[in-house]
Amino acid sequence: MKQRYLFPIVILAWLLFLLSCDKIEPPYVVATGGTVDPGGNIIKKVLVEEYTGHQCPNCPRGAVVVDQIQKTYGSKVIVMSVHAGFFARTSSTGYYTAEYRTIPGTEMDNFFGLSNAGLPKGMINRSGFNTNHLLGPDDLSSVVAAAINMPAPMSLQITNTYHDASFLAQIQVEAKTITKIKRKLMLSVFIVQDSIISPQKNGLPELGPDVLVNFVHRHVLRAAVNGTWGEELHAGQQDIPTGTSFTKSYQYTMNPAWNAKHIGIVAFVYDGENYEILQAAEKHLK
Repeated sequence: MKQRYLFPIVILAWLLFLLSCDKIEPPYVVATGGTVDPGGNIIKKVLVEEYTGHQCPNCPRGAVVVDQIQKTYGSKVIVMSVHAGFFARTSSTGYYTAEYRTIPGTEMDNFFGLSNAGLPKGMINRSGFNTNHLLGPDDLSSVVAAAINMPAPMSLQITNTYHDASFLAQIQVEAKTITKIKRKLMLSVFIVQDSIISPQKNGLPELGPDVLVNFVHRHVLRAAVNGTWGEELHAGQQDIPTGTSFTKSYQYTMNPAWNAKHIGIVAFVYDGENYEILQAAEKHLK
């Protein structure tokens, strides 16, 4: 007899649950905070800037290394893949018709000199600029390992609001000092797209044929929201007290050809004198 009434009761409970749920409508609002260590301290995230090109036969090796680094450290590592230089050129027919080069990517490549040094190359938090900032695949893992879990001078938070119908993204970035700082602070905000499938030239037999037709291009730089070099937060002539906040808001209309489900906003604060990145953050658009 008890079993006879159990099924209707379960159905009624389920209906009440559904009625109590709110339907999420666009715009979609998401936010991010800093990564913390077991002691509750905010740590400095590691930004890996990978310079590559779809006609670079050695670049799949770099992609494998960067992918393994991110699998090892998870959200502590942020990746931005910049297609630039000779090996990022397109062809009018054949495999390499997709255009992944960007104006900011080319300007940064010209300044930092990565493609001229031979691709693939990367930078870790832009450390060692003008001395030893150019890193090959064999160097990346050890440099990232040394940079993981370092204390952060500031936190960084991104809040995105995305409107599907208009492709408009409203982006807010808040930086807050954790310690007293006396540096020239610059904020850069970029758009990256993940999981783009298109051909990649390959010179590593262990990875497959000479052309990897369905190669997955990850973390591809698409555009700069506030210019190649960002904008100044603080001139650096005076100390910035602990707990000082800087908030910037932007609007950007996404290219409808980009898959919004795979778009991320990457922001970082860097030293305007030596280009060292002090803190970075990433948040998916949706």
